Amino acid sequence: MDLVFDLGKLQYADSTALGNLVGIHMDVKKHGGRLVLCNLLPNLRSVIEKANLSRYFHILEDLGESLDNLGVNALPKQ
Repeated sequence: MDLVFDLGKLQYADSTALGNLVGIHMDVKKHGGRLVLCNLLPNLRSVIEKANLSRYFHILEDLGESLDNLGVNALPKQ
């Protein structure tokens, strides 16, 4: 199962939050999936890259690109 997190409104993430994202990545990977992060604000992207955590995540620009990357054609209707 693949998982996309749209983090466009997340302005700050402490070490606990980043550790949780890595843990989620490990669980998703164990089940053959990918964790994709999208819409990262520049400051959060910088923290992830400086901490060398970008090796754990697929980081894409927006939700549409993320869904295309995972082969999803459309969002489910709500």
